[in-house]
Amino acid sequence: IEQTPNLGGKNSRPLATSEAFTFVSQDLPAEFKDLFEAGNVLFNATWVASISKKVVHEGLGPQFNNISCSNCHLNNGRGQPPEGPDDTHDTMIIKLSVPDPDKNSCTIPLRTLGEQLQEKAIEGAKKEGTKKVSWSNIEGTYEDGTPYLLRKPHIQIKTTHPFTLPRNVIMSGRIGNPIIGLGLINRVSDELLKSIEDPDDLNGDGISGRRSLIINSKSKTVVLGKFGWKASVPSLIQQNSIAALQDLGLTTPLHKSQDCFPNDTRCTLTDNDKPPEIKKYLLDQLNTYVSELAVPKQRGPRLPEVIKGKKRFREANCHLCHMPTILIESRSKTTNTTEYIHPFSDLLLHDMGEELGEQSTHNSECNNEWRTPPLWGIGLTHKVSNNSYFLHDGRARSIEEAILWHNGEAKESKEIFRKMPKKHRRELISFLGSL
Repeated sequence: IEQTPNLGGKNSRPLATSEAFTFVSQDLPAEFKDLFEAGNVLFNATWVASISKKVVHEGLGPQFNNISCSNCHLNNGRGQPPEGPDDTHDTMIIKLSVPDPDKNSCTIPLRTLGEQLQEKAIEGAKKEGTKKVSWSNIEGTYEDGTPYLLRKPHIQIKTTHPFTLPRNVIMSGRIGNPIIGLGLINRVSDELLKSIEDPDDLNGDGISGRRSLIINSKSKTVVLGKFGWKASVPSLIQQNSIAALQDLGLTTPLHKSQDCFPNDTRCTLTDNDKPPEIKKYLLDQLNTYVSELAVPKQRGPRLPEVIKGKKRFREANCHLCHMPTILIESRSKTTNTTEYIHPFSDLLLHDMGEELGEQSTHNSECNNEWRTPPLWGIGLTHKVSNNSYFLHDGRARSIEEAILWHNGEAKESKEIFRKMPKKHRRELISFLGSL
């Protein structure tokens, strides 16, 4: 199916302002509009510690990273990393894990700190630790002699006594992704992803994308992951619940236990005996809001440079992972109709090479695997988020730098781009900027 300017299908809207990621989908049924508006309020609310039990938005912490969803997703867009060890104006969080000894998955959270370092705490509680991020430069040259400069992050963590990081800890910076189109991704079927994966590269195209199959440690059942930089979360409502817990320290009906230090005095009561801080009706509001954000239409699809850039995109085989078109299930549960959307992603995991791998003394192919991120809205990044940071940890400061970090399965595509004449590189970037 040919790609159209309606990148989100029926969900698309002609938006190109700094608020382009904040509008409701045009096909949202009227009865859900109030839920969407209430979710908008919740997403932008500032949360406080539990004090009076009379404030709706209370329950923050005891450990947390931010006080609002929108603080990490300015205008529903991207986050940003710190520019140096002393920069506090950042929205990067640090994921922590160790290899899974039972081999049920690639990694498991740390026993002491959980799977995310929480750098803030409410009064009377201890933060888990602090991070420092520094950068080193990597010089490179295009085939035509034009120089470029990439930067690589180096993460250091100082934990709160008495907890120390194990020698085999895996650390990785994460910045927030744009949250448009997530409800559409939620409607991509397991069967479709199974039909397009090719883990053993049987078709010989050099691409071996695979589904993220998650084994539940308790039930031993297998579910498909589609959300997050590692496709480690199976559904959008779970993604929202995990973000509430790990970023703000808010429990939900899906995650009732705080992610606290063992024996933390602020978490001594059994969390399951307490009502969740985000009640079910609030989680439903939040999920509706995040599900129903419109995807901006492609801009200038008929401009000569954009048309040529689309050709360069295919010449570099970018489309093999960043699939232009994908099928989703109907919004209605009573019909069997399907729709086409254009996220420019196969939602599969790909080996992107050690250069993009997570910081670790433990070498594993899992460290180098990342879900193909959708490209819709990428050309509006600076306008929406007031930055142009890309990739999971924001190391790339432009679309060009993001391409130049591609290795592993994508190395051949990166090299095609690197060897292109400057005019052709500019055309490809123009096409991506139109998305």
